[in-house]
Amino acid sequence: MNTRTLLNLFLIAAILILALVISNTREQSTRTLHLTELQRGQIDHIVIPRDKGDIVIEKLTDIQWRMTSPYQVRAHQFRIDRLLDMATSSIEKHYPFQADKAQQFGIDAQSSRIIFNDIEIVFGNKNPLNEQRYAKVGDQLSLINDELYPLINAQPSSFAALHLVEPEQQIKAIDIDQQFRVYRDDAGRWRSTATQPYDADSLIGFIEEWQNAQAFGVHAYMPRKTLGHVNIRLGDDSEIDLQISDTQPWLILGRPKLGIEYHFDNQFNKLLLALPEPETDQPRKDDDA
Repeated sequence: MNTRTLLNLFLIAAILILALVISNTREQSTRTLHLTELQRGQIDHIVIPRDKGDIVIEKLTDIQWRMTSPYQVRAHQFRIDRLLDMATSSIEKHYPFQADKAQQFGIDAQSSRIIFNDIEIVFGNKNPLNEQRYAKVGDQLSLINDELYPLINAQPSSFAALHLVEPEQQIKAIDIDQQFRVYRDDAGRWRSTATQPYDADSLIGFIEEWQNAQAFGVHAYMPRKTLGHVNIRLGDDSEIDLQISDTQPWLILGRPKLGIEYHFDNQFNKLLLALPEPETDQPRKDDDA
């Protein structure tokens, strides 16, 4: 094999190697990096460690999550979605974490953190140059968008769903402070113990208000003067006991056994605590004669 042939083979090999390097470089530059390697569908367990007790949230289905600690209630789906966004958030680059520089990044034993399955994310300070926050996963350090970070330090009650009655639960009867009861009889018809008669549509509308009621906020239960009680019996014969704690400037319904309370606009006083006013038939003009 002569020198020219060897030179040509060498040039061809060099071109192939250069093309491979360029291809790999382009692939790496276009590949999206994520804070963790978890896919949303893989996550079924979330823990936010707290000194006074961890927040623990478990997956029921792809669109249903439940808080098991410190409260045992359906979880707020929108806020869970934002937490999942955090686990799968895009980043520009991973950096090797250097333990001797942990203080520089604000990462220590007191740092806020969250655990998805068995992957822990530890949060540090904000970078003053780009307003992104340092986040440590394993032995890697990254910078992430800071808009989701406040959720990590939110009150545990803020992760509770706003519905009083879970969507798949069906109401069978409601007792309002021993004033009246709305219930379904053995024939499946809605009845009321109110002294004034109500038609079926009015009673169904009242039940639907309770079935669909959503608070504007859920908070840790605070003992107050009790103004009344509400008992809701569900289709599976379980019960929801509510304490009426306030009606102005908003309606507060507490669940002392769970340790939470629901806050509603005061318009719900009429919708939830009283039956609708019966419609009166107005005489037509041609009937006046």
